[in-house]
Amino acid sequence: MNLLSLGAATFFHIPLAISVMQILAVDLVAELFPIAALGADKADSEVMEEKPRNPKNHILNASAIIDLLWCGLLIGSFAFANYLWFFERHGIAASSLSSTDTPYLQATALTYLTIVLCQLFSILNRRSQHGIFTRYQFHNKSFWLAMLLSMFCVFNIIYNPWIAPYFHSAPLSIVDWLYALGAAAIFVAIREFQRWSNQHHSREVVVALHKNTSSRR
Repeated sequence: MNLLSLGAATFFHIPLAISVMQILAVDLVAELFPIAALGADKADSEVMEEKPRNPKNHILNASAIIDLLWCGLLIGSFAFANYLWFFERHGIAASSLSSTDTPYLQATALTYLTIVLCQLFSILNRRSQHGIFTRYQFHNKSFWLAMLLSMFCVFNIIYNPWIAPYFHSAPLSIVDWLYALGAAAIFVAIREFQRWSNQHHSREVVVALHKNTSSRR
């Protein structure tokens, strides 16, 4: 998203979609507590049924890198789209705003909120091999307390008049929240479909191998 924003700033004089402090607040505030709470998660019930991982395979392999890039591209695209659409909805020319104008601060806050919500849902999606819609998501109370703590911090970054100025944020409306939640919902739908498609393909491969083995016998 930063590349998209830099390109828009260079060619169309549109201010950057997110501030440095907001970028830091994504990693060091919004994500920190839920990720730390994952340490208290129990293993998936089917983990012992999985085949052992080849010790020669790296955790950060080509497939993982491609998936991370794809995930980042999705989140960045949704966040930047919400940023641009904010100005369109309000009939404001983004290129005419300064970094201290309230509409600009609101737009960057919407960018930040969209990224945070997508990232939190991404944690949920990656937490279990069955995705978000599983009972496994509710077994760790510490995780959900951490999620609430993260959202409390996000609310303060956006709405607290003593904190928001340090993060170049301004209060958002309910409609803005709906756009951020809508982007997160589309992100979840894409990721869940991708997970289902990969698992369906893996099952087909296993069935095909089993048929080949049976025919040889």
